[in-house]
Amino acid sequence: MSLESSYRDLIPLFDVFNEAMLIYDSEQIHWVNDALVVLLEYNSMEEIIGKNIISFLHPESQQEGTHQLKRLYQGVKRTGGIYTALKKNRTPVSVVSRGTQLPGTDETLLISIVRPVEEDPVEEGRIWSDFKFKHEVSTSITVIKGYTELIQKRVESHEGSELGKWFKTIFENIERIEKILLELT
Repeated sequence: MSLESSYRDLIPLFDVFNEAMLIYDSEQIHWVNDALVVLLEYNSMEEIIGKNIISFLHPESQQEGTHQLKRLYQGVKRTGGIYTALKKNRTPVSVVSRGTQLPGTDETLLISIVRPVEEDPVEEGRIWSDFKFKHEVSTSITVIKGYTELIQKRVESHEGSELGKWFKTIFENIERIEKILLELT
């Protein structure tokens, strides 16, 4: 498959965008702009064109990338997400990608705009929100755990097996929440 002539006329326009862009199908990449070459630290477009888009994703992102490709082929208008892409030297870079179908082609061509996460105001805000959430919850859990330990020490002198069971349950759940928070970071 080659780029339709109507899209070839748009290539000079796409080249002036600062965002990295590519046109591809499920088999291969047909076109990229200079910004993508720079982002992935390649020397030329030719090093990227003709390869499968999934091969540029870190293994941890390949399943989600394949899923999003399928969604586009199933008629979903737009997809996107945060992926770990691989630069030429195979070092990872976190990117935000937003893709859609190019209309009016006999065979489905897709176009995506890609940018580093830190340059995407929506995703950067989300990352900051996630960090703040984790920090606030972790701080609160630490305080709850500390005061619960103090209360437990004070009531240990009182007889009552029920209290011991309750404190055990409280600490098990605090530890569970701490593990979940660690998994999120």
